[in-house]
Amino acid sequence: MASTSMNIRTDSEVKKQAEELFAQFGLSMSAAINMFLRQSIRKQAIPFELTLDTASEKHSVNQDGHAEKNILELFGNIQFADNYDYKALREGR
Repeated sequence: MASTSMNIRTDSEVKKQAEELFAQFGLSMSAAINMFLRQSIRKQAIPFELTLDTASEKHSVNQDGHAEKNILELFGNIQFADNYDYKALREGR
């Protein structure tokens, strides 16, 4: 299978923390991102629940009683290589 490159932009501290976490699992950043992509394809969905903030509630709670963060808390204000500003979309800009 042919490979291709993909570029994303993220906060340098987020990248550092993610690399440290993935290293504990013996994974590179590339391997972890590929796992996310393959799981998304397999499930035909984002492989975690997405929620929106409301004025009164910052987190939703899943059926197991665990708090779940919304997409912006998970990823921050990420701008992907396509320069699509997902935070601006959420804010209606």
